[in-house]
Amino acid sequence: MRARFVGVVAASGVLVLAASGCGGDTVEGGGDASCALVVRYQGVVYDGRTVQVAPREGRRLGPGVLPACDDGDGDSADEEIELAEIESVSSGVALAWVGEPGIVFVRHGAEFPPEVEQLLRAPSCEARDAPIELAGDWLGILGADGHTEVDLEPPYDVDLFVQQASEARYERIYLTVRVPPALGKPITRDDVESSLWEGGSIALRVRCADDGGYVAEGVEASPPS
Repeated sequence: MRARFVGVVAASGVLVLAASGCGGDTVEGGGDASCALVVRYQGVVYDGRTVQVAPREGRRLGPGVLPACDDGDGDSADEEIELAEIESVSSGVALAWVGEPGIVFVRHGAEFPPEVEQLLRAPSCEARDAPIELAGDWLGILGADGHTEVDLEPPYDVDLFVQQASEARYERIYLTVRVPPALGKPITRDDVESSLWEGGSIALRVRCADDGGYVAEGVEASPPS
């Protein structure tokens, strides 16, 4: 069967989708995987791109087809997904994937309009907005070295999809926030097991780093409601 997306991790400013099966779907034409993530809609091929700002969906367009990923086991099949317009963007140029806000599809060979370009990068932290309150789905945690965080001793990075923010410009973005040593150990193993592993949420109060990144001043994880 086709790969099933099981998580999203933000690392070094690029969203990477973790997948199971089929050797891993890829976006942006990179990686070692055997299958690129594309969709066919009305006879036209659109290439999958990860985004750091979730698109605002417009009119539902109906199904598109993810072509079967031939991984050599003979168990692949085409898959239908639901597509929608992206606000202010022609469906002949780009499409939203309903239920997967971290990906958009851009018509193969088309130039990216400004409205799509803006989705590819999260906004920089603006010092005038600090302290900034953020809350949303908790997606991952990585050590400052980019490897899996084991001991929960800061510094490390937490990843979230921001659904609520004290300033609207930070909403609907996939964001990485650095948790500094000054906070002690604000996240426990229980938090990881009851919140991150179970699809819970995380709330942060953040300030801006000198490079425009985000640094936590407070962290609170919550289990799913």
